[in-house]
Amino acid sequence: MSSAIAVTVPISPEMLSALATLASIHTRQKLATSERRTCRVVGVARSSLQYRPAPRDDDALRLAIIRLAKQYGRYGYRKITELLHIEG
Repeated sequence: MSSAIAVTVPISPEMLSALATLASIHTRQKLATSERRTCRVVGVARSSLQYRPAPRDDDALRLAIIRLAKQYGRYGYRKITELLHIEG
């Protein structure tokens, strides 16, 4: 008789949604069902299955933060954020 220890790991809602999305894609490929039926069975909104995040280009912001942090070494994130708002 083996004594297995069950460990439960809390899953964030974002991770659960990602897992459900992957499950629906896998199910659609294996069973050749419609997107609407698969999403209903798996419990995923069709809009979340079709969602593609827009790429974010934060290079300019990152460089501005680094520049201000070097210029004002002892300032924290709140003061740096305030200076960024002042700069526009």
